[in-house]
Amino acid sequence: MDNITKYLFQDENPSNNAFSIHKRSEVAGIQFPPHWHDYLELEILISGSMEHSYNNTIYICEPGSAYILSYHDYHGLRFLSDSVSYCIQFNNNFLDDKLTRYLQSNGVLYQFGPEEMNKVIEQIEEIHTQADPNSPFYELYIKTTLTDIILRMLRGSLHHNIPSSPLPIQQVIAYIADNYLQKITLDDIARKYAFSAAYLGQLFKKQTGYTFNEYLNLLRLKHACNLLQNSPLAVKEIAYQSGYSSVEYFLHIFKKQLQMTPSEYRQLFTGQMPSEKRT
Repeated sequence: MDNITKYLFQDENPSNNAFSIHKRSEVAGIQFPPHWHDYLELEILISGSMEHSYNNTIYICEPGSAYILSYHDYHGLRFLSDSVSYCIQFNNNFLDDKLTRYLQSNGVLYQFGPEEMNKVIEQIEEIHTQADPNSPFYELYIKTTLTDIILRMLRGSLHHNIPSSPLPIQQVIAYIADNYLQKITLDDIARKYAFSAAYLGQLFKKQTGYTFNEYLNLLRLKHACNLLQNSPLAVKEIAYQSGYSSVEYFLHIFKKQLQMTPSEYRQLFTGQMPSEKRT
């Protein structure tokens, strides 16, 4: 089966798709190293099995397994058998604002039962193969259908109560996203928004599930991984460009989070052997 991607809508930047749906097949043994996305992603396994590394925790996925990745979630895949899945990608302007705010900071894992799975696959295939993009209500139909699928997952997952993050945390997250490559500290941000560092740290942990430093490191590692995949820069330079003042600390955090060195990570994506000069 060929991999098929259908790009349905685009935002103001033509290169940035607001919504796309991708049906893909992978053969046993294929794997993707840990990585991040700059968009929200929903994937549902239709057939086969895979090992899913989700924020450094391993899950075995069977037909009906589904997950939503937030911006700060990282994951890797290893296919245990020939598999087919639907992958839906969308940006933060596509769905209802309250739902999007929740998904931006909360990933979701879910297992659809057989009856639920049949319904969801029917909905997805309607989008993917049959719905008419020229229909005046097509975009509304896509958004409504995707929202219905996500709400099914949220209602059935462990997240029974869906809190909306208080405004201060939204502001802090936005500030970190704009400044994570600079030298920033929790004390600096606390002063900026007139909180004590202790209170803001507790609130941040409660609302995001991460400490401030954990979240900051995830954003910096995401940036570093992108550079490792797409630039010839030496690891030392990548560490500095990703906001780290210490190469040793960068190497420690990278190995702790991704279970491999930066050079090993680059090799997985590029096939390039590590060398003393580059590392």
